[in-house]
Amino acid sequence: MKRMTRRLLAMLLAALMMVSALPVYAAGEGTTVLYGESDVFVCQDGTITWIDFVDGMTYGFSAYTDDSLFFCSSETSSGIVQEYTFLQVPQLTTDADLNSPEVRNSILSYCLENLPSHPENTMIANTQSISSYATTSDPNNTYSVLEGKMRQLYGSSYSNRVLKTDTTTYPGNTIVVKGMLDTVISLNTTYGYQGKQKIASFLASLQGPIGELLMKGNNSRQMITAICNMYNLPSDEFVSSGTMVFYDCSAYFNHYTSVNGKAGPYSQATRADYRLGLSDHGRSVAIQLVLLDTIYSPNQSYYQDTSYSGLIRDGYWSYTH
Repeated sequence: MKRMTRRLLAMLLAALMMVSALPVYAAGEGTTVLYGESDVFVCQDGTITWIDFVDGMTYGFSAYTDDSLFFCSSETSSGIVQEYTFLQVPQLTTDADLNSPEVRNSILSYCLENLPSHPENTMIANTQSISSYATTSDPNNTYSVLEGKMRQLYGSSYSNRVLKTDTTTYPGNTIVVKGMLDTVISLNTTYGYQGKQKIASFLASLQGPIGELLMKGNNSRQMITAICNMYNLPSDEFVSSGTMVFYDCSAYFNHYTSVNGKAGPYSQATRADYRLGLSDHGRSVAIQLVLLDTIYSPNQSYYQDTSYSGLIRDGYWSYTH
């Protein structure tokens, strides 16, 4: 089998990501379902912040130690966020379990039922040209750092690595299971942030595939954690203005079969990990790498079968038909 090029791998991964990023809503009649079971983040100063997704809407929250609540709402991936402040929310009691979807749902219901007629502030996503960042000086040497992080997670790329040679399942036939790994790192997009802007509001403003992937399975807690760690933020807001740079960091695994010396492939199983790298070309930061999604084809159990029995069976069937 000829080694797949990085360009082809990127195209395959992009196609998989487009399918996986489509929103799926699991609400029964008359029921609001919130994504995630443990999605709150506790800041150093005690502020508790989280994001929930309901019926195509993104809602961000920050509960403060003085019992006030920051609330923002956005049509998911629209880039427009409306912000509000509630001085007191009955559901925010000292024993309220904010990891409970039911408690968070009751807080959301209160906010929506008592929403002022006009928002205190409206934030609009501030995207910037990728081309300017492709050549600009980067104090963090981001690409090299991300490359090192990916290598720590996955090792070096390889192709045509023999995983198993089978000569007994189908006597008289030799079926070889091989593997390959390729990693791809590329600039995705940039978003400006403002001093005193809430992290929840910033994340709610993200558009396109990043916004959709935040919603899919609710990856917002990972992103809040990453942003606080990257900038060493003690609270739920940015200290000063700047521009965050996002990188696509993808790892693509392929298991495939050859039969009786013929390359094929006669059967395949793939796994694609989609990670997002976070950096800032304007200041020195602790670069972050967040796993947003893992996609298996045809399915997870087929790929993870260490005996490769499904690949061998399907490879032989394809070879003989």
